[in-house]
Amino acid sequence: MTPQAPTPSATLSSDTPSSATPSSATPSSTPVPGESRTARRVAVTLMLGTTAFQAALAAGAPWGAAAWGGATSGVLPADQRVASAVAVPVYGLLAAFAAGKIGSPTLQRRVLRVASVVIGAGAVLNLASPSLVERIIWVPVTVAASWALWRSAPNRPAALPASNPATA
Repeated sequence: MTPQAPTPSATLSSDTPSSATPSSATPSSTPVPGESRTARRVAVTLMLGTTAFQAALAAGAPWGAAAWGGATSGVLPADQRVASAVAVPVYGLLAAFAAGKIGSPTLQRRVLRVASVVIGAGAVLNLASPSLVERIIWVPVTVAASWALWRSAPNRPAALPASNPATA
């Protein structure tokens, strides 16, 4: 019987000693073929920028013309400010996923790919907005964010050869 290498999930278990190598502590910190460091940086930057924008809206910044369809110029009404406050941790988590700081590579891939599609759909909605400010600012941002989130998602690991217990 030949010894098998530990699976990636085994190296990410909660009982990993604190003296583990950096590669096992942060599985996505090493480049994977097909991943783009530039895309990761762009995704993190855009997600953090969007987080800051939403936080400012929630705090009462008078940027209503550039958000939520641009129907409100100035400070957003209370319900839209609450929606912006809810968006803050969502975009913050997306930034952490894009940076590879949280989640397994499989979870990162799934979250980032879904977010890419949702944000891409948001680009279409921004394009249809009656607000010129929203179209000028958010269409390019959402298109770039959609691309960057997709490209920053870790690729699927190569399939491990199947072991047949009958031949071992």
